[in-house]
Amino acid sequence: MDIRHNHLWTDHTCRGLCVNPWSELVGHVLVTDTTELATEARMDTLCQPRTPCANRCAPLSPIVHAPSVVALPCGTLSTRLASRGGDRPLEILTHCNAGWLATVDWGTALAPVYRLHDDGVPVHVWVSETRPRNQGLLTAWELGQHGVPFTLLVDNAAGLLLSGGKVDLCLVGADRITRRGDVCNKIGTSLKALAAADAEIPFYVAAPVSTIDWALDDPARIPIEERDAAEVTVTAGLPVFNPGFDVTPARRVTAIITEWGVSAATAEGLATFAPG
Repeated sequence: MDIRHNHLWTDHTCRGLCVNPWSELVGHVLVTDTTELATEARMDTLCQPRTPCANRCAPLSPIVHAPSVVALPCGTLSTRLASRGGDRPLEILTHCNAGWLATVDWGTALAPVYRLHDDGVPVHVWVSETRPRNQGLLTAWELGQHGVPFTLLVDNAAGLLLSGGKVDLCLVGADRITRRGDVCNKIGTSLKALAAADAEIPFYVAAPVSTIDWALDDPARIPIEERDAAEVTVTAGLPVFNPGFDVTPARRVTAIITEWGVSAATAEGLATFAPG
């Protein structure tokens, strides 16, 4: 059985900081349409939203069920791609695991990557490792199974990579998003956003609308899990700070990509997805 298409394959307990674990399973497949896209504009159409379900908790629909293409505000990226020319693949940096191992089907942040690859667009993924749980290895394995070229990146090497001009955009998932666009994700995400901002690299977050906590304004209220010191030490008794997540401020996020469209990481932009 292919677990990517088994809609019952999940751990419904999820993580404590998820807003709505069950609805994380639905309506969040992001795809791309790259038919006849020019090289310099091929990332200006990154995701194709599904028709919203009435109750936001219907079973997953096929990935291809999408009525339109949503354009992203990627002018700087288009300029960079156009100026360099050649057949160099689109270089994407991701962090943690946001593919079908985590969320079934094509996943969230990895779904555009799969669609680009399947549509024949040359793409290469820099897979940032996440100690101590090593979710980067999961992403690397998953990309390899799909035939997507990738390189596993040791944690804390992303800044060097971004400053060296080897990345065209960052694309990560999210565990929780405030209604103002602050993004809680695997520890190390905020450092990548800082480095991307300094290098003028777009930093996108791909997540289902169910990830947005409409009651949460202050990201400081998001509980950050602190994990066992034994995960990162050999000698017992050492003082250790081992958080599982961090928060990227909305100002560092280029845009938030959902199954309903693309939004600025602002309260005004996300309000278009609000219930009711």
